[in-house]
Amino acid sequence: MPIQQMLLGLGAKDKPGEEASSPITNYTQAGEWHSNTGGDQLAWIQKSGINGGSPYQVFCQYSNGHLWGAVGRWVGSDSTASNASGGYYRWCTCKNPNNGDNDWGQATHTFNQNFNKWNGGESARTRLWFEGQGNKTRVLFTGIVGRGDPLEYDMNDSNTWGTRMQGESDYYRNDQGVTTGDQLGSYSSTTSTPADDWKTIGRQVSDGEATNATSNDVFMIVFCVAARWSSNDWSQMNGLGWKRSGVSGQWPRHSNGSQDPAFWTSNHIDTGGTVSGNGMGVIAEDSDNGAIRDNYDGKMILMVNIFS
Repeated sequence: MPIQQMLLGLGAKDKPGEEASSPITNYTQAGEWHSNTGGDQLAWIQKSGINGGSPYQVFCQYSNGHLWGAVGRWVGSDSTASNASGGYYRWCTCKNPNNGDNDWGQATHTFNQNFNKWNGGESARTRLWFEGQGNKTRVLFTGIVGRGDPLEYDMNDSNTWGTRMQGESDYYRNDQGVTTGDQLGSYSSTTSTPADDWKTIGRQVSDGEATNATSNDVFMIVFCVAARWSSNDWSQMNGLGWKRSGVSGQWPRHSNGSQDPAFWTSNHIDTGGTVSGNGMGVIAEDSDNGAIRDNYDGKMILMVNIFS
C-alpha cells in the first residue's frame, strides 16, 4: 500500500464519527469526536442492532457521560404527509401504534433521518426510534414557551421508543372518561430541575369523549407532574402528537364524519389561544382537558443514550 494512502487511512481512523469509514463504536471514541468537532451535529455511529450493524449517520450530542442519538424531531408547523402506510401527517395521533400504519410504533420507515438539530422545518424519524435501545432520554427544545434548556429522563426500561409506545393499544379510550396512561420516566438530577409539568415523561392521555365528539382530546407522548398518572387528572400537561376531534377507526376524524380535522394553524399558546375543536397537530403545551394549547412555532428532539 502506498505511504500516502496509509497515512490517509490512519487520519480517518483518528477522527471517529466524521466519516462512514470511521464510525463511533464506543464512548471513548464519542469523546474524541466531541473534542475534534465540538459535537452537537451529525455523526457516524456503529452499534449492533442499529442499521443491520452498518455505520449510520444521525444527529448526536455528547453530554453528562453519554453519546446521545436522535430518535426523532417534532416540528409544530410540519403537516407533511408521513410515508407510513396510513398516509396522515408526520406524528399524527393514532389509536393503536401496534397496527404498523403510523409513526409511533415499531414500523421501520424513516423520514428526514439525517436532519441536523434545528436546521430546516420538517419533522423527522430516524432508525433509532425503532432500533435505538437506551435507559435514558434527552429532550431538546426551541420555540417552546415553557422550556428552553435540555432535559434528561431516567427511563423505566431500555426498550426502543417504538416498543414503549406499543405498550398501549388504545390511545383514544373513547367513552371511558379521562384516562392518564403510563409514566415511562422521571427527570434526572444531572440536569436542571424543571417546572412540575415537565418532571415526568410517559404515554397516553385522553378525555375519553365519544368518537363523534368535536373535542376528544388526546396526547401520545405526555410530560406532566408525577401525581397526574395515578389520578386520571388531565391538567397542566405538555404533549407530542395531539388531537381534539372525533375518531374514525385508527385515526382522528371531524365530528361530521365526512372529513379530517384541520391541521391547526391559529390560536396558539403564544397568543393565549386554545383549540376550539375538530383540530389536530404536533406539539401542545400547558394543556388541560378542554383547553389544548397548540405550539405551531415550537420544535422538540428526543434522543437516547447510545454509548455511555
